[in-house]
Amino acid sequence: MSLIFFQKKKILIKRLSRRNLKNKIKTEEVEIMCETNYAYPLLCKLVSNDQERFRKKIEIFRQPLSVLSDELDQLSHENKKLYCILVLCMLFKGSLSKSIFDIDSVECDQKIYRIMQTCGLQRNMSKKELENGALSAIRLYFIQDNNNFRFIHDALEEAIGYHFYTFDPKAMFSECDILFIRDRVKVISLKIQMTIS
Repeated sequence: MSLIFFQKKKILIKRLSRRNLKNKIKTEEVEIMCETNYAYPLLCKLVSNDQERFRKKIEIFRQPLSVLSDELDQLSHENKKLYCILVLCMLFKGSLSKSIFDIDSVECDQKIYRIMQTCGLQRNMSKKELENGALSAIRLYFIQDNNNFRFIHDALEEAIGYHFYTFDPKAMFSECDILFIRDRVKVISLKIQMTIS
């Protein structure tokens, strides 16, 4: 076993201990969970902070993108404001400046309003309401440093990008940074053979 495994195990056990869940997990489950590389510390946090997620812990660690996508799908219907904020953060390369929420600021207003409408919000919703939503998501989805909101893990940016693409591909391609798309989209050529009988 490598040093990385032991580091992962230490992180997982520390998170579970904070919620008194350490004794509710089997050694085999810990080993399976520590095999995961994708979004590792984030998954530990998600599983330890919610009873339903803890119950599905192995599924979450084996299929993290699928689970994150399901949660984002639910969020896009039940909390459109938070979903919109997450999409905006993804579109702004994983970091939202608090200044874009200022009433007097017109920086990126058109983009913000287009995304609000795409996510099902009313155009007359104030940017201050969006900022309050971002503030309420600190420690859950964001960390705040200086005057910026940033994702707590890079995997969120990728998962939200994937989900928003399935939600509205046209908006994704028109509003997303080309470098984000270039780094994640793989173009494949399909050769079609026609046979004449």
